[in-house]
Amino acid sequence: MEYAVVLLLASVLVGGLVVFIVEAGLRRARSMTARDEQEINELHRRYGEGRW
Repeated sequence: MEYAVVLLLASVLVGGLVVFIVEAGLRRARSMTARDEQEINELHRRYGEGRW
């Protein structure tokens, strides 16, 4: 019986860790996308719609 409880707790902890890692990855990807858009907007502001 104790084995089942330990297994259940371990699976809950591993699941929480996986969710945390996925959330951190998504957050980083979103911030990188926002940073890219800021750089593109800055280039548009500096050089207009022409080639940059």
